[in-house]
Amino acid sequence: MSLQGLQPGVPIVNAQGTPTPEFLIYMQQITTGLANSSGASMPAPSPVNIYEDYTGALLSGQLPATVIVQRLLNGVDVSAKCRWFLSTVSGSITATIDQTGLVTITALASSSVLQVKSVRDGVTLYCNVTANVVVGNPPFTGSGGASSSITTFNSTNSTSYSSPITTSDLSVTVGSSGIVDLSAPLTVQTALTAAGTYPVWGKWQWNNAGTWTDVAAEVESSPPCTITAYPPNGNLGEGAGRLSVSASKSGLTAGSTQAFRLMARNDATTGTRAMNFSGTASAVPR
Repeated sequence: MSLQGLQPGVPIVNAQGTPTPEFLIYMQQITTGLANSSGASMPAPSPVNIYEDYTGALLSGQLPATVIVQRLLNGVDVSAKCRWFLSTVSGSITATIDQTGLVTITALASSSVLQVKSVRDGVTLYCNVTANVVVGNPPFTGSGGASSSITTFNSTNSTSYSSPITTSDLSVTVGSSGIVDLSAPLTVQTALTAAGTYPVWGKWQWNNAGTWTDVAAEVESSPPCTITAYPPNGNLGEGAGRLSVSASKSGLTAGSTQAFRLMARNDATTGTRAMNFSGTASAVPR
């Protein structure tokens, strides 16, 4: 007599009618698997966003991107005690997974879905990792004078608006509409020195006869820059933040030259940590 799941021909009892060693091992594996499947879970992580400019060019600091998948047993992280596997469900993506559940994305041509599989004690769990490509808005185009843009920025380490992050003022000649459109979709990064969430704020200012005046209310980065400590060794990985500051200044004199600058500050929770910016800030007369 044999039992399904054992190798064909392996008996479950011997001539004396007692269980064979092979059968005892088989039953132990089943019992262990059933016991460990109770309370086993592998939650899907939050989607990761990879940002491109309006031309489809990858913004600085977006890749490689990392995301951690955790396997839990009754609320305890057992990720380092599993076997991990990764496959592509849809899209065009290049990624790997290590044996702690850390997924590293090195290339992303389109929004994609990965399937993660973990195996422990004979119990297999699955979840998906979603990676989204987020394409930025094109810069404003106008019929007035030439637009002005800048791609180099100062860092900020203050919770107050102490100095501009644009390395020079953006000067434009106002068109017949008297309106200048301002945009700055920026990536925000910081040094990998401590886990946490680090928001920043930004706003445009206009030089009003020698006095810098706010064009519109400040806006907060969304998402904020985030540094995560990944188990089991606490290695740090960064999720770049996004600060998009857009505004329009109206009521300007046609044909006049006007100057604008972009300001940024750290959130109170970010403190004096140095925050760095990349992207393009533009001022375009209509």
